[in-house]
Amino acid sequence: GFGEDLELGEIRVEDYLPYLNERFAARNLSVSEEVALFMLSQMNNIPNYINELGAWIIETLTDLELTRDHIDAAIEALVRSKRGRYESALYGYSQNQKAFLKGIARLGPVKSYTGREMQQATELSATELARLHTDLEDCPLLSRDTQNRLFLLDPFLRRFIESI
Repeated sequence: GFGEDLELGEIRVEDYLPYLNERFAARNLSVSEEVALFMLSQMNNIPNYINELGAWIIETLTDLELTRDHIDAAIEALVRSKRGRYESALYGYSQNQKAFLKGIARLGPVKSYTGREMQQATELSATELARLHTDLEDCPLLSRDTQNRLFLLDPFLRRFIESI
C-alpha cells in the first residue's frame, strides 16, 4: 500500500519544544518555550504549518535565539512568497465573501459569525453574514475548532487576508 492519511491533533508546546530546538540546532538557532508557544498559536497548533514555518526559519536565519519579532517576520515573508497562490484562491469570491473571511481573519476564531463584533468588522448586517456563512459553509478555507468556533484553517492565508 501507499500508507494512510493521518491527521494529527493539536500539539502541546511541551511536546513540540524539544523537536523544534533539535531542528533549529543545525543552524545554531534556539527558541524559548514562550516564543515556541507564540509560534504554535500563530500556526493554529497545526503540525504541518508549524513545520512549514520552521523550515522557512531554518532556510533564512542562523545563530540566534528566536523572538516573537523573528517569528512574525518569518510569517510575513512566507505570506509574501505565497501571495500569488492566495490571490488565485480568492479569485471569484465576492467583495462580501472576502469581507466575511477578513472579519474572521481579524477576529480569530468566532463563535457567532453574525454577532456584533463581526457586523462591526465587516460592516455587514447579521442577515447578510448568515447568508454568507451558508454560501461559504463548505469552503475549504474555513474550519471549526473543538469549541465549534469558525476560523481560517491556513494561518498564512489568514495573515494574507488581514492585509488586503
